[in-house]
Amino acid sequence: MVNRGWVPIEAGKHRTMLAQYIGEGFANITVKGILRREEYLGGSFLQGENPDNHAPVAADLSWLVTRPFDMALHYYRKRWGSERDSELVKEHGAHHYYVEMIEDFSGDDQRIVRGHTWPRRRDTDEITYVHLTPIVHLMYVFFWFSISAGSLYGMGKCYRRQQDIFKLRKMVDSRSIHLEKKRQQEAQAYMDAMKEVDRLKEVSAAGAVAGKLGSGKDDSKK
Repeated sequence: MVNRGWVPIEAGKHRTMLAQYIGEGFANITVKGILRREEYLGGSFLQGENPDNHAPVAADLSWLVTRPFDMALHYYRKRWGSERDSELVKEHGAHHYYVEMIEDFSGDDQRIVRGHTWPRRRDTDEITYVHLTPIVHLMYVFFWFSISAGSLYGMGKCYRRQQDIFKLRKMVDSRSIHLEKKRQQEAQAYMDAMKEVDRLKEVSAAGAVAGKLGSGKDDSKK
């Protein structure tokens, strides 16, 4: 199967209009493109595989994805019935890959309609641009949401830990201040006690001297 490109939606209204855009009959042309595997629409855990992978989504044979094998099988069944699937696939072929033609404006199979070239194909720049599928976007959303949630959780734990450290530091500072005051009070009490001891020593020494002087006077009177 060869993907020749896109045509306007009005081209599908009638066969004569379609012929204006893609031509009629058979011709030998050079196909220049990329060999691709068939596209696939992801399903869900609840509903299973997406049914749009195996059938068109509308009566006009519109497919959401390029599925060469299913497209060929759908055509065979519509033309000859569904009883000879394996025989028809073996006889006429059906593959899980296709060729996407690249826009080179060669004119081999294209038409100029209203100043535009049809079928419209992608050029090299468009093909090399990486288009992410919805499931990849969903994975990115889940990844960055997990990173953000984990970061917020970690920041919350760090904040609570920092608050605990501040409380512990405040308690240690308060305890240190209390011990320092107690030490100063004990040192002051010790100094007062030493002064009191020195005063008592001076008083006792003065009393002893006064006693000696009194006994000396009594001896002289005798």
